Amino acid sequence: MPQEFTNPLQLRVRKSYLILGVVCAIGFAAIGTWSVVVAASNIDGSFPHPIPMAVFSGIFWGAWFLLSLYIIAASRREKLTVTSHSITQEGVFRSRTTAMSDVTSVKWRTWPVGGIVIRYPHSRIKIHFDNFLTNERKELISRLRELISEDCQDNWDVFISSQQAIPTHPQKSRSSGILCMGLFFTAAAVSVYCWHIRFGLPFLAVGVACGLAGVWYLLRIIRFVPDSDSESTA
Repeated sequence: MPQEFTNPLQLRVRKSYLILGVVCAIGFAAIGTWSVVVAASNIDGSFPHPIPMAVFSGIFWGAWFLLSLYIIAASRREKLTVTSHSITQEGVFRSRTTAMSDVTSVKWRTWPVGGIVIRYPHSRIKIHFDNFLTNERKELISRLRELISEDCQDNWDVFISSQQAIPTHPQKSRSSGILCMGLFFTAAAVSVYCWHIRFGLPFLAVGVACGLAGVWYLLRIIRFVPDSDSESTA
């Protein structure tokens, strides 16, 4: 029989997501503005089609800017509440809730830090454990394991084995990530500059690809490395 808990568990996404969103929003806004102004003004005549290029730059960097705003909104609005009788997930645009008794199946997921998909009639709730601090994540996993009938749970043994295999030296992973991020951003800057001085469109493609890789490593540094204990007490 599922265990009863007196106090509800209420979790919000890590504060580092807000920092990530603000930093990315400022960076993408600055890069996008610079790209549009340079292309539209075409001072040195290096752009054969300045207006289309300015439009393309605005759309490309504007999309990343909107994604940054979404991250900021998610860090402020998203909340997960788990009681002995229900699960409620509040998102940016909508909320989902289900009674524990209505849960039909549960899938424990192993990648990248683990997650869970809770299915109930007409919908589902997806929870990504890397959204939360390490101690919160452990408490959430334990509570969901206790509250949901074991007959509904799938892939638990594989999931718990993957949790035990998570590296215990996050600082080394952070340093490697920072190094890779710096290399990709440097390569992106050099490639875009080469394209700007008319070395050809392939350099632009390489620059965009390296820039996206650098952003991916930035996301990895923030999301997949456990936050310090100071954040949990802030």
